[in-house]
Order: sequence, then C-alpha cells, then structure tokens
Amino acid sequence: MGGETADRERVRLFADLRSGALQVLCNVDVLSEGFDEPSVSCVLLLRHTDSPRVYVQQVGRGLRPHPGKERCIVLDEVGATWRHG
Repeated sequence: MGGETADRERVRLFADLRSGALQVLCNVDVLSEGFDEPSVSCVLLLRHTDSPRVYVQQVGRGLRPHPGKERCIVLDEVGATWRHG
C-alpha cells in the first residue's frame, strides 16, 4: 500500500487486516502516524530513521494490548533498535 492507494481500497485493506482475512500489510510512510490496530503482532522495520519519535511510533504499532495477544515481534532490518534503544 502506498500513498496513491485509493481511500476506498485502503478502507477495505484495513478491514481485512482487522478481520484476519489479510495477514500482512506493507506500507511506506502511510501508517507511521494515526494508525491504530491493536491486533498487529509483528512490525518489520525496513527503512532508516534518525528520529527517535518516528522509531517509537513505528514499533508502537505492534505494542498495543489486544485480547489473546501475548507478544509483539519486531524484525529490525536496519538497526533502528540498536540506534534508538
């Protein structure tokens, strides 16, 4: 999903993620702020950021509590966790 994804398609993708029909949703700077889906249990970091605030927002997508969720897996391919703690 990128910035050019139509609003109607975006709504459908979010609903599919929420229902479990969609297990993986990839985006570039679309879900960095204001996205809240507590069932998310894995976050894959694939871009560098110099901003600790952006890093916390990215990882925070998976850290929200949700019934039945015991953990969040953060796969950091760019060293952001090492860089920002």
